[in-house]
Amino acid sequence: MSNLDKIRILGIMAHIDAGKTTTTERFLFITGKSYKMGEVHEGTATMDWMLQEQERGITITAAATTFLWEDTTIHLMDTPGHVDFTIEVERSLRVLDGVIALFDASQGVEPQSETVWRQADRYGVSRIAFLNKMDKVGASVDLCLNSMRERLLTQPLLLQLPFFEVKGSTEVFQGIFDLISEEFLLWGDDKDVAFKTLPIPKEFQEEVEAARIEMIEALSDVDDEIASAYLGEEIITPEALKKAIRRACIHRTLTPVLLGSSFKNKGVQPLLNAASDYLPSPMDFKEWRGSQAVWDNAEANPLLEEVRTSSVEDKFSGVIFKMMLDPFVGMLFFVRIYSGSFRLGQALWNGNRRKREKPLKIFSMHANSRQEKDQAQAGEIIALVGLKFSQTGDTLSFEDHPIIYPSIPFPEPVVSVIVEPENSQDSDKLSAQLQRFSLEDPSMKISQNGETGQMMISGMGELHLQIIIDRLNREFKIPTQMGKPQVSYRESINQSVTETETYCKPGTKVEVTVTLKIEPQTALESSVDISKIPLLKDTLKDALNVGPLLGYPVVNVKCTVLKVETQPPGLPPEEVSLKIASVEALRQALQKAKPKLMEPIMDVEITVPDEFSGAVIADVQSRRGQIEDVQSQRSLCTIKSKIPLGETFGYETDLRSLSQGRASSSAKLATYHPLPLVLQQKILGQ
Repeated sequence: MSNLDKIRILGIMAHIDAGKTTTTERFLFITGKSYKMGEVHEGTATMDWMLQEQERGITITAAATTFLWEDTTIHLMDTPGHVDFTIEVERSLRVLDGVIALFDASQGVEPQSETVWRQADRYGVSRIAFLNKMDKVGASVDLCLNSMRERLLTQPLLLQLPFFEVKGSTEVFQGIFDLISEEFLLWGDDKDVAFKTLPIPKEFQEEVEAARIEMIEALSDVDDEIASAYLGEEIITPEALKKAIRRACIHRTLTPVLLGSSFKNKGVQPLLNAASDYLPSPMDFKEWRGSQAVWDNAEANPLLEEVRTSSVEDKFSGVIFKMMLDPFVGMLFFVRIYSGSFRLGQALWNGNRRKREKPLKIFSMHANSRQEKDQAQAGEIIALVGLKFSQTGDTLSFEDHPIIYPSIPFPEPVVSVIVEPENSQDSDKLSAQLQRFSLEDPSMKISQNGETGQMMISGMGELHLQIIIDRLNREFKIPTQMGKPQVSYRESINQSVTETETYCKPGTKVEVTVTLKIEPQTALESSVDISKIPLLKDTLKDALNVGPLLGYPVVNVKCTVLKVETQPPGLPPEEVSLKIASVEALRQALQKAKPKLMEPIMDVEITVPDEFSGAVIADVQSRRGQIEDVQSQRSLCTIKSKIPLGETFGYETDLRSLSQGRASSSAKLATYHPLPLVLQQKILGQ
């Protein structure tokens, strides 16, 4: 499998319930990977293998599979659409070359569709769009294209027109007109994946020709070859169009758009063709840039650039982008291989940990099914077993040719709950299992309640934490109780403070005095200026993870070390004394700087029938929410608002009650704002 130009490493991403897993199941059936089509609503989807996924009808964890379409090998990641599991999308995008972005054709761009699109922007991932559910009442190509332009700031390139067959008093989506080949693709029974290729009927030829010219004109705006042929009134062949569309897709100047209905088995084969024709292969990325694994005195020795090529012959390199706990084989480490190859038995080097690793097994994965293999090479996604030190985001290479690629950013959790086992003898088992979960899912954190000493877990939302508790109870047989959700606050300061602290380690004669300054800043993080003493960087950063009020991380603060003195003068400071003095100076400064609590504010988008919009808006305002935009289209109202996280617990239930079950909402973390003083005093018991 060294022909890298015939490999696609792709993801399928969208808002919840847009049809990602259904589309993947059709891929598997059509390509012969599965002998029957799994259905999400029946709990039989191959890719939704977790019990919780099958029961809830949602995707929770990104699942990998590999299949062959004609002469192209496709490695595919089916990712969640729910915002609570956005880490699964983030780490998948880190290693994907292309994305199939699905949209509900009756809704256009929905909130989580926009979120994953922005994530793909950050990683420079090429995309094609699939307007799914063209069979639904209200499906509109124009609606979707306009919302893509307005909300995603992309230029969609429509490659197909829909064909609706009149049956009685309704129009039924039955096929598509292909603008490239100028052919009519007609599907029959909804259960049949086969279609007929026919000439375009005369009554549609003018419409198709006009749409084709519009497509060519859009291509000519971004592609010199097509522009030259079009202006010269030359015949532009389907092959020339495909090459130009591929160039535009890879460079992200245009987004190819296709149509279909995966549930009704329509439009799936052309989508597979488009993924093969337009999305990039590993060979389209000539080089992968990282750093040499040099850590000795990194402050004085900036890391030197290291480069790998997309070649099986180059030195081996790969990134661990996901860890998954398998009850039968232990921890699985999912790896995207960028260059080279390795065989089972060879030692690998984890440059991030400076540790040698020796995998015990290599697997190719199909959801939760594993197939052993004895070697792996560039252009593959594999799973390794037996790594002892590695974590998500680490780079693997050979020790004599080390490299480190950029890691994966993980979102900070915003919701916390107290957890405790029903049986006290299970405390150690619970703690150990939660530690394994935190390795598998870096967006989950474990801590202790500062007042009661009880164990707390923090995550991205209520559903995220509920799934963790459900897995503990059912999958790992540890009966566990969960408390009420609590907001995971941040802490900050209101004023600048300069503080000096002195410390002398017992048994030594050198007294160390540290003077530092803290001041508010606007960035939603905290920075440390350690130009005076580089040794203190990690120490002070760690100290800023525990605020003076309730022990939450400190944000919007700049800490600068102004001066370090020793007594007697001229003697080098003792390291322990230096660290203790600096941490105590920081602690005292934070207490004097009028500390404040910062609460997470959520972007909440609500879709509700017009007749209930007034009640929903009033409810948002009663939750200390701010209405930012209200749009009405086709008797549906879209309300964009910002609501404090603490006011959104249980919101879905309340929203259903206000709208007779007809409204839906989506929320994601927007920023942190100071908590109103009266609420802060209440929380602090003042």
